[in-house]
Formats: sequence, C-alpha cells, structure tokens
Amino acid sequence: MLSSKVITLSGHEITVFGVSESDTYFQSVADGFEPDYTRVVEMNVRPTDICVDIGANIGLKTLQLAHLAPQGRVLAVEAAPRVYDCLVAGVAASGMHHITLEHAAVTAIEGTVLFEDNSAYGHISTKGVEVHATTLATLMDAHSLPRLDFLKIDVEGFEFPILRHSLPLFTRDDTIVYFELNSWCMIAFTDDHPRLCLEWLLDTFAEVYLLRRQNPPETQLERVPSGGAVYILAANMIHDGHFSDIVACMKPGRIRA
Repeated sequence: MLSSKVITLSGHEITVFGVSESDTYFQSVADGFEPDYTRVVEMNVRPTDICVDIGANIGLKTLQLAHLAPQGRVLAVEAAPRVYDCLVAGVAASGMHHITLEHAAVTAIEGTVLFEDNSAYGHISTKGVEVHATTLATLMDAHSLPRLDFLKIDVEGFEFPILRHSLPLFTRDDTIVYFELNSWCMIAFTDDHPRLCLEWLLDTFAEVYLLRRQNPPETQLERVPSGGAVYILAANMIHDGHFSDIVACMKPGRIRA
C-alpha cells in the first residue's frame, strides 16, 4: 500500500506517493521542496518545451516540469520498480496527459542491468533486480520526441555515461542539462573519476554553472570557466556534502541565471 501526501510546488498542489510512510525521502518531501531547482526551471523551462526527467523518482520534478510546459511534453524515466509504482500513481493523480512514463535505467548501452532498489537512493549495481537498460537517444526515438529542450538527470553517480553518450543530442538541440554531481556515489559505485569527468564537462560544454545553495537566490548559479574542475570538486566535497547541482548547455547564452 503506497503512502500519499499533498504538497505545493511552483504554486500548484500536487499529490505524491511514497513507498511507505516511514521512508526517509518521502518524509522529507514538503511544500516548496528544493527551491533552488524550482527557481532554475521556472526561469529556463518554456511552455512548449520538451523535457526529460531521468531518475524521476516519485515524480516531484516531473510534475513541476509538466506544469511549466503545459503545451510541451515530459518523459519521466525511473528504474526502481517500487519507486516507479509511486511515479505512476502520482502522474495518474495529476490528471496531466502530456507526461509519458518509462520503466528503465538510462545508460550508455542497450540491454539489462542490475539495480539496487533503495527508495530515492537506488542505483545500478552488481546486485539487485534486473532492469531494462537503454540510452537517451533510443528513448527519444521510441517516444517520438523531435527535440530535447530540458534534461534533468539524478542517477546516483551514473550521470556522466549518459552525458557523454548523449552529446550529439545536446549539440543538435541546445539542450539545457541539469544534473546532480554526487562524488561519493561516483567513487563508490562507478569507474568514473569526478575530477576527470568535470574536466571533460568544462572542456566540452559552452557554459557550465554550479548551483550555490548558500547564496541569495539571484546569485545561486555561478558560472565556472574551463579549468575550474578542482573548484567545483572542492565546493562539492567541502560545502555540499558530496552532492551538487550543475547546469550546462552547448549554446552560449541559452541558460538564464
């Protein structure tokens, strides 16, 4: 039996569902959840945008994107089976019909992966349930999405394989990419080195912004120049508790900070 609650995000009341009343993540969900993310999407998502939410979890960010892009489309992807059920319930309760759901793990390969189902903290692993794995490009084709305007990724350290594999999409569509940098998960669960990944990011994308939650809202997005990988890593590990939000785009001036 799923638990549910009603909260307000971006001025809209939404019903969200959790795997249980005692789930730590579900307990943390409240009105105005993650206001820094809210500010970024309210400034950068347009009414007709096509958005993809990878690691959609129970659907908070999915529903926000759907409210901001009522004439667009939102594709929400979640790998964890129990969490996916919560996502399905939340989207059904919203009554919005421009949201499409996909139960899969997005990676740089096609096939299957093992997934450790752990509420909001599930991740690809060497143990767990077998889950369908696919790429972002394949999903775009499968759901007939003609372009990608805004992408959010939160997959517990496995963001960079998706970023590297999807680069042609970002170049073609001037996509704004909002993703979590979780250095602890990268070190613990992947073969990616956080500093090397950040060097690639800064050398590849035209603009990269680090979200500084401690700053006033109007200065939270801080532009980081090429060569600033260690600066981001220090902020991530010292100030952000090993998880920071980063916004990047291949087109200069596309991101509204």
